[in-house]
Amino acid sequence: MRWTLLFACGLAFFPAIASAQPTGTDRAVAAFEEARTLIDGGQCDRALVKLKESLALRPSIGAHLSFADCVEQSAPLEAWQHLKEAARLAYVNHDDRFALAETRAGELAKRLPAVRVELPADALEMSAFELRFDGVRVDPFYYRDGVIATTAGSHVVDASAPNQAWSQQVTTMNASTTTVRVVLRDARPPPPVAPPQPAPSPLPRVLDVDDPGATQRTIGFTIGGAGIGALVIGSLFGAVTLARRSDLQQACGGDLSSCTASSQAIEGTRGAARSSATVATIGLVGGGIAVAAGAVLVFTAPKKRTSTSGQIQIAPSVGLRSVGMTVAHTW
Repeated sequence: MRWTLLFACGLAFFPAIASAQPTGTDRAVAAFEEARTLIDGGQCDRALVKLKESLALRPSIGAHLSFADCVEQSAPLEAWQHLKEAARLAYVNHDDRFALAETRAGELAKRLPAVRVELPADALEMSAFELRFDGVRVDPFYYRDGVIATTAGSHVVDASAPNQAWSQQVTTMNASTTTVRVVLRDARPPPPVAPPQPAPSPLPRVLDVDDPGATQRTIGFTIGGAGIGALVIGSLFGAVTLARRSDLQQACGGDLSSCTASSQAIEGTRGAARSSATVATIGLVGGGIAVAAGAVLVFTAPKKRTSTSGQIQIAPSVGLRSVGMTVAHTW
């Protein structure tokens, strides 16, 4: 009985214990209050850590405004973004701090490179209308007043709606606002155009029936062409051989049969002459054989046969008891 009573008492106190555990909102508020204490003490660097913690747990208007207070001088673009987020939350929640956040963001945008986007009158009412800045979708709240702060340099602004699109590249400068006007245009692809149908070709009068020698002639021309190439190479190396023989003869004193130069002095020239002579011989002999073989294949290939198609022949016909004509169709 005693254990049962204790167990029942434990169940009765369990909700109270569970409710005593801090929620995400409680921890966000606690982190924000610590951040405000640090800001009041002039310790913004430490306060930013707590503000990031608070915003990660639960975004709040006060945390965004406090973040902008700390970074407005060192990172004005980041401060502008936090002010716009504070204004967005205030607008959604009907908070009185909306005007404060919007005014501060507008003043800060004047010190930054910015783009003013002029939208069509019905853009915000269009279904699935999107505005993108450098490929990133922009929340509709950010272009309610048309001004988007950014960095100096080149940017691409895109807009799209069902079957409509627009894109423009802009260049921004410090403390200057560049204006672009969105003009949506039809983005539907044009209907496909059927390719023109080719006119039917007339039936040829003479048709190629068979060409049994085509392959053989092709092989013959190929071998003959290779042979001509080999003859050219052999001729070139033959000319080189003659030049080297002349050099060798000059080194030997004009007579190769009774050479007065040492073997070491002429060995290099003699070896080069032999090599080029070998290549020349192979090229000339092999080329000549290849040309001859190619010519044989070409000239001995079977000839192409043709036949007429669709010829109609009309001739008179005379018999013992009749006179007429004969019609013949050949294929």
